[in-house]
Amino acid sequence: MGSKDGLGKFPVVIAVGDTLTREQTNEVMLRTTSWYHLTCNDEAWDDMVIHILGLADKLNDSLVELPDGARIWDCEYQHQLTDGFGNGIDALKLYALDNWGISRRGSGGWLDWSGQIRARYREGSKWTSIEEVEADWQAIAAAFPFLRIRAQLAAGDYLNVFDDGSPGVPAGQVGAEWIINHGEVHRVDKPGKPLIGPERWWQKPRDDWYQFPWWHWKIATPITSLYYWQHRRRRAAWPHIGPWSLAMHWEERGVCAPRLIEAVDQMKEAHMPDLFTVTEQHLKLLRHANLRWEDSYQGAPGIDAKMPYGSKWVFHDIAEILDPDGFGAVPEGDDAALGAYEQEHEDEFLQIHFETIQALGIALRTGEFKTGVYRRSDVWASDWTYVGPEEVSV
Repeated sequence: MGSKDGLGKFPVVIAVGDTLTREQTNEVMLRTTSWYHLTCNDEAWDDMVIHILGLADKLNDSLVELPDGARIWDCEYQHQLTDGFGNGIDALKLYALDNWGISRRGSGGWLDWSGQIRARYREGSKWTSIEEVEADWQAIAAAFPFLRIRAQLAAGDYLNVFDDGSPGVPAGQVGAEWIINHGEVHRVDKPGKPLIGPERWWQKPRDDWYQFPWWHWKIATPITSLYYWQHRRRRAAWPHIGPWSLAMHWEERGVCAPRLIEAVDQMKEAHMPDLFTVTEQHLKLLRHANLRWEDSYQGAPGIDAKMPYGSKWVFHDIAEILDPDGFGAVPEGDDAALGAYEQEHEDEFLQIHFETIQALGIALRTGEFKTGVYRRSDVWASDWTYVGPEEVSV
């Protein structure tokens, strides 16, 4: 297998940018984390993260018994819970630019807990293409318009060939460069030299950082990979100790447990409130839900993810349900008018679509298909109770 961009099996992502505030760092770090795969080789740290997220009780209630009689957490259920947290805080679904600053799998990411945007050597996404990285930057820029970043994708030094077998981009040469500013992504016509030379792409001790200004921004060497720290851990014979005692060791690796607690609390408050308002729009969509029987395991009822409202044209289905007059007024075959309608309503309608998970959960828990304001005891609880009618804005 080759690379259509000729950048090799493991292209190098380089990024420099303005340092973020503490609150911005918390948000970007958590919303660019791959929550479904939030595990690493350090089981004690994995346990600590689960406790910080508030998921330990749920896992303890669903233990799996092994043949030897031992009882452990259900791994798949753990992934579902952490992924649910990511969905709850509107985490981005990225291909190549997710951060590993929490789990520390592979490279640390393009952002660390100090708020500095730094370069890194990407181990995770094999054969990453320019288009995939650009799509990730576009999603990141749209979600965090305060970011100012100069980014590059350079050829690594492994299997740099095109699909037809011809030689690809020489190792160390930049294949694409972007400027991310105020929510927009601009690809530079003629990429410059690598912001960091190839000799500094590999594992280096954390005290080997160096910085110099670029347009008042800062640039630094790549974050050290998990391999370096695992090697150091084996060499130092660190014991497998309790999750909370491990905090001082993990702080040395770049992640502080109290900081993660702060970030999780901030994101829960902003994205996972204890109050939720069920509107008639939520109920309209749920009344048109396309139900099916899921055959996995023992089977269970569910909503067809590909065609939740009857067809694969999900946005059009939603528009017909929520705004039949407005959507019906779009002239058939007029692509410009359809595009303008989608641009005007897409964010609003898809947000209501995403919120149907909460509305359905409330309906099932309360036994009522009813609009209004509901409250739960905490962000992980499902004990929704009716508070009062929906507030009407004047």
